[in-house]
Amino acid sequence: MSGCMFARLDAINAVELPGTEGAMAPFFSPDGQWIGFLARPHLKKVPISGGAVVSICAVADPIGANWGPDNTILIGAVYAGILRVSANGGNPAVVIHPSPSLAYLHRSFCRTASHSSTSAAGPATMILMSNGDAIA
Repeated sequence: MSGCMFARLDAINAVELPGTEGAMAPFFSPDGQWIGFLARPHLKKVPISGGAVVSICAVADPIGANWGPDNTILIGAVYAGILRVSANGGNPAVVIHPSPSLAYLHRSFCRTASHSSTSAAGPATMILMSNGDAIA
């Protein structure tokens, strides 16, 4: 398996970031200095300038993640719903409990760190407020 490929916009060739073999669903940190990725059963990150891969947390069934401006990462998980974890590491906390009829595919942060949205296998959108409330 190949890993995360990175190319600067002013470069011709992409390079594979060492330690990212088998990476899936890559995403950038808000400052663009890190690439987060899934490498089952872990969520990891690697600096784009090169360096060691850092394991953020274990997650059994991830399907994607998104890094917010407050250094929080939202993880969509097949059987765990939406999880939240600090990009510095730690134990993921459940933000939205799973529903057997939904897949939590598209998580994204709004312009402010206090809101995020997710599309749950269809046109439904949930807005997650900073106090933990979810609005469907």
